[in-house]
Amino acid sequence: MCQGFSPVIFRNLDVEWAQPDRNLNASHHTVLKHHGGIPDTQDNRYFVKAECKRWTYRTFRWDLERGYYLPDWAQENTSLIEARIKYILKECAPIIRRYCDTRNRAYYQWEYEKRRIWNQSGNEIVPDIDLFKAPKAKYEAKLERAFLKMSEQLSHVKGYVPDEMAIMDCPF
Repeated sequence: MCQGFSPVIFRNLDVEWAQPDRNLNASHHTVLKHHGGIPDTQDNRYFVKAECKRWTYRTFRWDLERGYYLPDWAQENTSLIEARIKYILKECAPIIRRYCDTRNRAYYQWEYEKRRIWNQSGNEIVPDIDLFKAPKAKYEAKLERAFLKMSEQLSHVKGYVPDEMAIMDCPF
């Protein structure tokens, strides 16, 4: 499973990366599917995969599954590839930060509302579930707006590949 920023680096040294989902995980598969489903075999090293968990360069690693090795063209251009990845991460950082801040604020507001409803319910063992519907809908709407705004802003960063499933898939 791809975690965090998951770029695909092609032999021509283009760095492409997929739009993250709501948990900020992006998929190598989305980029490869965008290019017609290039097979990933040891004999066919037209691309390599990398991963930066938490969208920071400090967590950079080559994603070499199944005993694959880094092909010569990537080894010879490691510093250029890493510089391109650093640049993309630098461009994405403020966008990701704003999304996380908005998501966290919405979550804490939702938690506050849940506690307020429980406290107002007095001695009831379980408060009326309908009392939670409006605050939860407000929370989900804030998350959705923040995600769509982040997706739109990330789409302007070099190497971006859209992921329709990330936009359509809703975890809540």
